[in-house]
Amino acid sequence: MTLSDESVFTELYYTLCIIKDVMDVTPPCWRPPFGNVDDRVRAIANGLGLRTILWDSNTDDWDIAPDGASSTQKIDANYNKIITLPSKGKTGKHGVVVLTHEVNKHTMDEFMRQYPKVQSAYEHVVPLSACFNATHPYAENTLRSTNRTQECNGYSLPQSHNFHNAYPKSNEIAYIMDNDDTARSVWNDIRASGIIPNHVEVKEGTDGNQGISDSQNDSYSDKDPDCWWTATTCTKPKADGLSEDIVSCPEPGTWGLTFDDGPDCGHNEFYDFLQQQKLKATMFYIGGNVMDNPLQAQRGLADGHNICVHTWSHHYTTTLEDENVFAELYYTMRVIKDVIGITPRCWRPPYGDVDDRVRAIATALGLRTIIWDQDTDDWDIQPEGGSSTQKIDSNYDKIVSLASSKKTDTHGIVVLNHELNKYTMSEFMKEYPKVKDAFPHVVPLSACFNATNPYPEDGPTYSTFDDYISGNIDANNVPDMANFQIQVGSKMDIVTLSNQTDVGGFSPQSKPNKNANDTTSVDASPSSSTTQKPTHNSGTSLTMSLPTPWLITALFYALYL
Repeated sequence: MTLSDESVFTELYYTLCIIKDVMDVTPPCWRPPFGNVDDRVRAIANGLGLRTILWDSNTDDWDIAPDGASSTQKIDANYNKIITLPSKGKTGKHGVVVLTHEVNKHTMDEFMRQYPKVQSAYEHVVPLSACFNATHPYAENTLRSTNRTQECNGYSLPQSHNFHNAYPKSNEIAYIMDNDDTARSVWNDIRASGIIPNHVEVKEGTDGNQGISDSQNDSYSDKDPDCWWTATTCTKPKADGLSEDIVSCPEPGTWGLTFDDGPDCGHNEFYDFLQQQKLKATMFYIGGNVMDNPLQAQRGLADGHNICVHTWSHHYTTTLEDENVFAELYYTMRVIKDVIGITPRCWRPPYGDVDDRVRAIATALGLRTIIWDQDTDDWDIQPEGGSSTQKIDSNYDKIVSLASSKKTDTHGIVVLNHELNKYTMSEFMKEYPKVKDAFPHVVPLSACFNATNPYPEDGPTYSTFDDYISGNIDANNVPDMANFQIQVGSKMDIVTLSNQTDVGGFSPQSKPNKNANDTTSVDASPSSSTTQKPTHNSGTSLTMSLPTPWLITALFYALYL
């Protein structure tokens, strides 16, 4: 390839853009002109999400006379050599990919004239999408489908290779990535701040940190020095400088709607349901899921939901070392920023497992800890869990009955639901009519707390509680799916929780915004035990917005026996 790196990039990038603009699909594959490609060019194409496709049989039809130098008889002979391959036993193990051209009327006429012989010789004449069973080749299929198989068919974005260089592996406990100087600097500042209490020890985990050992629970002090939720459901920290956990909604008669463990690859039907029912929720996203399902994550914000952190890999956080706790939170914040464009300032510990050590690290990262006071236990629903549908129905019924027993007359509740799989989502859709009948208000936590500006970015703003229950549920200034830009290594502002004094945030120092149009600043004093941390800008940006699946398709002919 004779072009410079930048010229190779622009050749491919602008072709992707024009096809997207005209056809509203993003191709996942390319063919180099003349087959001229090397590893430098392949790398640039790979960075744009393009699989390189060549051929193993060539008609050379591009050179046909009168526009080319080869006689029709010569091109006929080229076709005949390919057509005779089946009879010579050359296609018994695999088919052929044949290079033909739409370059002019003569190449097209030649194929039409030759096709009867091709059809007679080859049992199958198919596009490459059929060769490779690429039934849903475009990422756009994922966005529009409510077929779970289609939604969850793998896809890749132009930035996907950058994800895997910048982030830990999904489903594995996070650690600070090698050569991530920004993350290391943020972590060193947190350690030096003195906010992490020295007396709180790492808890003993089991099952690869997916559980707490019985001996750890049995030996833990009844005085609960760590404010360890798993042992005592403590939500009022005992260490200095830490804010009380959010557990319930302050508004009477209100169901605080939250979903953990998203974004699920097959959530379109569920998110469509939320739209149809005019519901917004607080979504606690797992970082690895955001990396693996970026388009689904973008839909969460585009639909006007409130986005929070649910760690990178969903392990018991009190069983992790300090640095791992930091990495679990930090990389989830950053991938949400990279993919969705906002910096979350709230988080929920998996299994509710949190103590003052973990809270301190979250606080230093600017994250308010959110638990719940009502649990559907829907995560355990069959067939993927151990509880029958009837058992989960009963759990819902107990929570729904709180409204009629006047137990929500003074304040509302925060309910734990899950986006974990199709069964948890289907269960909520089935139960929602009962919830709606019993509770006057079903709202996201942003509405519960009048957190109209939950992110530091100048962007999405949410409804106050009064606006929301009046029917004004839509968030403002949220991008639609066509306007998201993924920026791997985007700049992220981190301000410790006690110094978040903006109107309409989740911090206790942030004055609730009763009037969504009121942007008056609030003068609030930060906690005396926590010093102001500098703003950290995380990395440089690579901006592209081309959703591209990895599955292979083509407009080229494949002759397959």
